[in-house]
Amino acid sequence: MENDVAGQTAVFSLLGHKGDLLVVHFRNSFDQLKSAELAISRLRLSDYLEQTTSYLSVVELGLYDSQRIVRGRQ
Repeated sequence: MENDVAGQTAVFSLLGHKGDLLVVHFRNSFDQLKSAELAISRLRLSDYLEQTTSYLSVVELGLYDSQRIVRGRQ
């Protein structure tokens, strides 16, 4: 997954929660997000993982920020 140019994935250790790991995928589309989830399921590690919950967050850029990015003034 580290070679995936569609976005980034981060893995965090959880303390004091029902889970041990938190896997976060940052993607631009739902199709890319699904591909990332499927890539995790194809790992040998997936035999030892159990999804306990999921969360989807959609972030939209405001008009000011999106125009600034389009114009290359990041």
